[in-house]
Amino acid sequence: MAVDPPYSFWEPVRRTTVQNVLGYLPGLDTRGVVLSPHKAASEVPLVTYVVRQGGSRRLAEADHEKLSKALKELEWSGLCEVHVVHLEQMSLARQVEIMARSTHQLWMPPSPRSTVVEIFALESYTHDYEILARNMGHKHYAVWNDTLITFPQGEWYESVNFTPDFHGGE
Repeated sequence: MAVDPPYSFWEPVRRTTVQNVLGYLPGLDTRGVVLSPHKAASEVPLVTYVVRQGGSRRLAEADHEKLSKALKELEWSGLCEVHVVHLEQMSLARQVEIMARSTHQLWMPPSPRSTVVEIFALESYTHDYEILARNMGHKHYAVWNDTLITFPQGEWYESVNFTPDFHGGE
């Protein structure tokens, strides 16, 4: 990519918005566990699956169901706390509260474990969320079926590609 966005460009926006909407900034440890304030604390990292099934960029319904089930199995095993959310059905304050404690790119604090996983149709790719992840100090992974793609700082996927099923083909 020709433009290398500055690291942590969005951090002042994140901090100010979360502080103003919630009245506090969640503090995380190096494992991604929320330590403070007490009302937001957790024992394990939080994972949030933002469901986009009503939009144009969505998973096949069977894949969505399998992913939801697999995430809940991780929670049942005690590895993490999972939120499967439909943001369009929540108030802004509730959205920011959940995301500031977990994994929405703009509200999630940077930490060594802050990660964004973006699922693409096979051979599709766009830099939308990768750019924001890099700006926010988060690791970005693109997923094509069983293949993970990630790049070190300064390296990028070579192009943008919208395959016919990019916007949620079954």
